[in-house]
Amino acid sequence: MECHIGVISGDGIGPEIVAEAKKVLDKAGEKYGHSFTYQDILMGGCSIDATGVPLTDEAIAAAKASDAVLMGSIGGNTQTSPWYKLAPELRPEAGLLKLRKSLNLFANLRPAYLYEELKEACPLRDDIIGDGFDMMIMRELTGGLYFGARKTEMVDGVITATDTLTYNENEIRRIAKRGFDIAMKRRKKVTSVDKANVLDSSRLWRKVVEEVAKDYPEVAMKALEEMVRQVGMPEFDERGMMKKGVIVRHLLLPGHVRNSKKVLEYLYGTYGDQIYISLMSQYTPMPAMKDDPQLSRKVTDREYDRLLDHAISLGVTNCFIQEGETAKESFIPEFDGEGV
Repeated sequence: MECHIGVISGDGIGPEIVAEAKKVLDKAGEKYGHSFTYQDILMGGCSIDATGVPLTDEAIAAAKASDAVLMGSIGGNTQTSPWYKLAPELRPEAGLLKLRKSLNLFANLRPAYLYEELKEACPLRDDIIGDGFDMMIMRELTGGLYFGARKTEMVDGVITATDTLTYNENEIRRIAKRGFDIAMKRRKKVTSVDKANVLDSSRLWRKVVEEVAKDYPEVAMKALEEMVRQVGMPEFDERGMMKKGVIVRHLLLPGHVRNSKKVLEYLYGTYGDQIYISLMSQYTPMPAMKDDPQLSRKVTDREYDRLLDHAISLGVTNCFIQEGETAKESFIPEFDGEGV
C-alpha cells in the first residue's frame, strides 16, 4: 500500500517528535510492505513566521489531498513569544482550530491505558487503580466553546468577556454514535459527561445521547452489569431502608406491555434477587405526542395489571409497584423547567 502523508511538524518539540514518528512509520512499512511519501505543511507559529498567518488556504488544500496528516506540536510560550501579541485569530492555535473545521475532525480519540511499569507514577490511589485501566476518552472537537462567537468589551465601564457555547443535535449525534460504535468493539460501556442540571447545551447533549443509546441495547446492559458488580447484593438497615443496592426503574408506556415484559424477563433472568425492580405506571403524555395513537394517552389499569401479573409469574419478589393514586395529576410536576 502506498500512502501520502501530510506532515505538520509545527513548533517547539513538534519537529523532533515528528522526525522520530516518521522513522517508526518507515520501519513499519518495511515490515508490512507499505510505502510512505511525505509532504511538509506549515501550521502554527512557523507558518506565522513564514506567511503571516497560522494556516494558509494552500496548507489546507495540501492536508485535504493527503491520505493522512501527521502533526507534532503547535504554539509556544504565551508569556514571551511574539506570536501571542497578535490578534487571537492570528495566533498559532487558530490554525489548529481552522484545520479541525476544514477536515471535519469532530472526534478526538484519547486512549488512557496504565502500563504496569508506570503504575507508581499514576496519581490515582491503588484502590482506584486496581488491576489498571484501559479507557478510550472521546472529545468533541468542532463545536462548543472553541467555535462559538466570542468578544471582549466594556459593559457599564467594566471589561467583560463573552464566549458562546453552542451545539446542534447533529454535532452531538455523530460524536455519540462514534462513541457507542467504539464501545461495541471494547467492553460495551459508555459514560457521557455533561452538566444537564445547569446548561441548555448539556440538556440537549443528554437528550441526544440517550436517543442514540436506544440503538445500542448491549451497551445499556453492560452498564447495568457494571453497576451490579460494583454495588453487590442489596443491604437494608434495621428500619428497612436500603443502605446499598441497585434499583432499576422501568416506566411502562401505553401500548407497550409486550416490550416491558421482555425487559422484565431480561432483568430477572439475568440478575434475579441481586437487584430490585421498580415498575412505574405514571407515564404523562406531553403536547408533542398529541397526534400519536399510543403515546397521546396514559397507561391503563389493565395494562399495568398485565405487567404485574407477568412479574408474579416469573417469580419476581424484589419489586416496587405503584398504586393507581400515584398517577394522578397531583403527583405529576409541571415540567416547566422552574428550579432547574
